[in-house]
Amino acid sequence: MLLPIVAIALLSFAVFETEAGSAGGRSLRQMNQAEVIMPKDDENLWMPDDAHKNLLAINEAANARLRLIVTFQTSPDDDDKTSEVDPMTISALAEISSLTTVKNVKEISRRAGIHLVTLSSDAEDAESTIRDLEENDLVKSVEYDELLHINDFIPDDTLFGDLWGITKINAPSAWDVSTGNKDVVVCVIDTGVDYNHEDLSGNMWRNPGETGRDASGADKATNGIDDDGNGVIDDVYGLNAIDGSGDPMDDNNHGTHCAGTIGGVGNNALGVVGVAQNVSIMACKFLSSSGSGSTSDALECLEYALNMGATITSNSWGGGSFSPAMSSLIDIAESRGQLFVAAAGNSASNNDQRPQYPANYPQDIVISVASTTESDGMSWFSSYGSTTVDMGAPGSNILSTITGNRYAFFSGTSMATPHVAGALALMYSANPNLTATDAKGIIMSTGESISALSATVSGKRLDVAAALAAVGEPTDPTITPSPTSAPTPSVSPSPTPSPTTSFSPSPTPSSSPSPTPSPTLSPTPSPSTPPPEGCPPACKDDPDYLFKGKRNRDCNWVAKNTTSRCRKAINVIGCPLTCGACK
Repeated sequence: MLLPIVAIALLSFAVFETEAGSAGGRSLRQMNQAEVIMPKDDENLWMPDDAHKNLLAINEAANARLRLIVTFQTSPDDDDKTSEVDPMTISALAEISSLTTVKNVKEISRRAGIHLVTLSSDAEDAESTIRDLEENDLVKSVEYDELLHINDFIPDDTLFGDLWGITKINAPSAWDVSTGNKDVVVCVIDTGVDYNHEDLSGNMWRNPGETGRDASGADKATNGIDDDGNGVIDDVYGLNAIDGSGDPMDDNNHGTHCAGTIGGVGNNALGVVGVAQNVSIMACKFLSSSGSGSTSDALECLEYALNMGATITSNSWGGGSFSPAMSSLIDIAESRGQLFVAAAGNSASNNDQRPQYPANYPQDIVISVASTTESDGMSWFSSYGSTTVDMGAPGSNILSTITGNRYAFFSGTSMATPHVAGALALMYSANPNLTATDAKGIIMSTGESISALSATVSGKRLDVAAALAAVGEPTDPTITPSPTSAPTPSVSPSPTPSPTTSFSPSPTPSSSPSPTPSPTLSPTPSPSTPPPEGCPPACKDDPDYLFKGKRNRDCNWVAKNTTSRCRKAINVIGCPLTCGACK
């Protein structure tokens, strides 16, 4: 049964802004309240009124019911975006297109076999179409194109401080080792980025295939031609997945704020500085001015980041349900060694019990980030999880760039995430041969242990100077893709207080990691390892778990009868096939 449409939240809070230079050289701490410019709805900020947002959400949710994400079975060797489509898949696509309820079919990712199927009928007919699709043995999974949107909570405080997060993570000391390198590309998957901002333009990624002059002498950036043949016209700075154009300009502020924390230009006598003073920021817009977007557009951004060679993706959005299609693309990103940094969530809840995606995807390249305060407490809104949230970083009252050469304070795990993405960019600058496995292990193990993060995997807050000091020659030349785990059903947790510095929720019975030892990545389980007691039977031999392009009939049994660690060791394609080693 398909999961219902749910809202996904972009994980940040509120704004106070100031024009560049309005502080007159003074610290923002010294400014009085009268000098702070309050954001207005008509300034295209990311806070439209509630009625407008609700109307947009209702309309977009209704449209999402008419869009299905269909993933076909693919060969492990088909990780090539330019390869020919398998004849059997072509036949299946023709069969799907011939259905009377199908309006059109659009390819999202050839390498992952992902297509967007738009229905021409009303939502009531969707279920019959889904059943027809599932009868095709080449179909791996079918899911609704879920609605995503931002959280727009506004705190009571007015002015918070300047770049305390940069100091807290010891970035100035790290800059003695490296200030970054333009060869490292961080793709900000968000509301877009203001690529003209005075503190960002110097660090924006520029598509080499869309720069320079074409054969006729015209500027490739504006000639209206897809010069590099990647399917997007004039994508100089990235992609706008909403309209399919090459213009990812931010009309919301959230993505620009994240970009400034990752890579605001340093030593330019302007505004702020990012964790990586030198870096290439690729922009991919899938969230609109209202802060909403679709799963299919997020998938297009992930595919674009793979196609265009991004080193890291920064994902300050979350919520919703497990997406087989997204998990498939993250598998491919893992095989390519592309790190996926994700916001843990702003629900102040335990992600071990109440999964939040994409932060809860189990692949080793995913780094889930909680938010911390200036006093090293856990931010009151931050989600946590002793087996699912990897580490913490500054996320309360973070000053960064917003559109139109302005700056503002935001709070959220959205703000913690780019601190980690920027730190990883510095690490890759110091050692370009670093593997994703090495990078994740180093950044988690070298952080500073703080009690507020005891309910995370590492128990540590980011320390970029320590991470750079630990960067050496990588020991593992490749990263082995780990199997994708089945979605964990939501469990209603016991009410928990807002997290504080002394916050220490009770661990769940299935996990009891110590926050003190350095974390290590779980190796890919060997399929030959006999499953210990508590795991489901070898699924390939059990008809109840047989998978032939249809949804597993008893996925919930596996989720309910295995521990979270056991679930991560189960090899899955949509649903479990075999049981691996449980740790």
